[in-house]
Amino acid sequence: MNNFNLLSIEVFRQEITKFIEPLGLMDSVEAAKFLGVKPQTMRANTSKYKRWGVKIGRYWFWRKVDLERAKRKPTMKSKNSFDDKLKANEGRISPDFHQALVNVIDTLDFAWAGVQSVFGEQAAPEQAIEVCQMIMAERTLLKNEYRSELREESHG
Repeated sequence: MNNFNLLSIEVFRQEITKFIEPLGLMDSVEAAKFLGVKPQTMRANTSKYKRWGVKIGRYWFWRKVDLERAKRKPTMKSKNSFDDKLKANEGRISPDFHQALVNVIDTLDFAWAGVQSVFGEQAAPEQAIEVCQMIMAERTLLKNEYRSELREESHG
């Protein structure tokens, strides 16, 4: 790689950083450090980590909150039919729909873990679905509050 290409990459990286920092996104080096893995591992296993990331150009970025969720993911098996189905339909569903599916299943997974921790042996899937709906409603409220705050800041 010549000096021009290295300079171009660095300029691109600086410009992208201006965009991603306010969004709370981390590049593969920062995400790897956060997860306690090597950056090469993040890049080599993008398929393992991409469900929590977003691709901008040729580069992957992750939100800290999503990686925190990934680190403490309680119950879903790493090899499961949901992930198999997502992989089989890769490219046939939009990235937004893909992310929505992942978010809902992850939320249900957390709801199930919560119900199990409260009700133990008496935990029932119906309870997890109710808790999942409550979580989604709370998330919507928080998202709306956050958007309001952003509007106030931009006008203020």
